[in-house]
Amino acid sequence: MHMARPSFDPRIRNRIGEHRQRLGLSQNGLAKALNVYPNVITELERNESYASRRTLADLCELFHCQPGDLYYKVTSDEAALLSAK
Repeated sequence: MHMARPSFDPRIRNRIGEHRQRLGLSQNGLAKALNVYPNVITELERNESYASRRTLADLCELFHCQPGDLYYKVTSDEAALLSAK
């Protein structure tokens, strides 16, 4: 059975890359720390995927933060600019 990919709200952005870099981790290093494939981290940081509950909990534990610290909402105009990059 083929499952459609969920549509992503372009106004929801994340700070996962910022937190990862603050800890001096590469995307591969973060993937190893979370026991996920590296493409998971790439897709998360590009806003192409949402974190599973488990991955979100693990990110928060590793980064010593709350889920709300990882995500933020931009205006529709800002989302359009970011999507054009």
